[in-house]
Amino acid sequence: MLGLAHDSGEGVAQNYGEALYWYRRAAHHGSAVAEEYLGRLYASGRGVAQDDLQAHMWFNLAAAHGDQSALKERDEIEARLSAPQLEESQEMARLCTESQYRKCGEVGQSSDAAGEVPLKDSGGVFKIPVVINDAISLDFIIDSGASDVNIPADVALTLIRTGTISPSDSIGSQTYTMADGSTAPSERFVIHSLKLGSIILHDVPASIGDPKGVPLLGQSFLSRFSSWSIDNGRHVLLLGASTAQVAAAEISTSPISSAPTQSSAPEPQMVPQQAATFADAHPSFDCAHPKYVAEATICADPALAALDNDYATKWTAVAVPLRAKGANAQYLTVRSRARSFLAERNACGASTACISQAYRSMLDFLGPLTKSQQ
Repeated sequence: MLGLAHDSGEGVAQNYGEALYWYRRAAHHGSAVAEEYLGRLYASGRGVAQDDLQAHMWFNLAAAHGDQSALKERDEIEARLSAPQLEESQEMARLCTESQYRKCGEVGQSSDAAGEVPLKDSGGVFKIPVVINDAISLDFIIDSGASDVNIPADVALTLIRTGTISPSDSIGSQTYTMADGSTAPSERFVIHSLKLGSIILHDVPASIGDPKGVPLLGQSFLSRFSSWSIDNGRHVLLLGASTAQVAAAEISTSPISSAPTQSSAPEPQMVPQQAATFADAHPSFDCAHPKYVAEATICADPALAALDNDYATKWTAVAVPLRAKGANAQYLTVRSRARSFLAERNACGASTACISQAYRSMLDFLGPLTKSQQ
């Protein structure tokens, strides 16, 4: 098991961040051993913040899968928990299994519902503690003028050295317009999870910024919610429903008719009728039951999942205002283009290059429309 190798340093450099990553991947595929070792990481605080609730949850899952040593470790942790804490840990385990390991360590609110996040008052500036990839906690500042979540370069290097982010998380570079009107290129990457209190977002695009800067929560985070605001009196961030839900309500991703259309898109490749689990990436749609090979491919590729989330966010930012303003003709044009895009994407099958190109073409189409609705 790769996680054990990184955990122990046998054959590779010891790296608890990499161990955490590989344990999670194995746990997502039902490995009781990986679940037990995740419990040990959280119980000891190796590579993560020490957390008895998380440790109990993972030991509990491993014990449920027949691991007897995990049963003993779970009982040892349980002796330290209060009744409410034990109930919370059990709820976390239930949510983890019901979500097919997509929401492990959560309880209460998720990014699919409205939620509140406590803010820290730091010298008159509100900051939000955010856990990145279940490995490191940083204080972020909300900046609605920033296009992406932004990480200072020195922090990014630390995350790379600790294995919290890896080269495979890169999604290229982009040119950004600064507050003074100047432009500058920046490398972009995928953050697999951002946790704020009990709210978790998956596969969030981020950029690397000035080493003298501070971590920022920009539009790649804020636009994933239907609304957001700050309650100055209570010192909390108020977040509305996830845009993924809004996008799903606006346009169906069900199979498109094979009848001839003007776009003449190739027939989409369907997923064979057998059970499959894709836990590596988290796009805007449900990966539990992908209908197309293209969807299954996206569910297994964080970079494609990030593109899908970008698409869902921009589609919502365009479609919802058009419908609200009664601009039906323009809305129908945009919806028709979206349906053509979905047909083209679904016809890509397992070709990541084809899927990526389809998304980028659609995002190029939506980009100017998104700005016009602001």
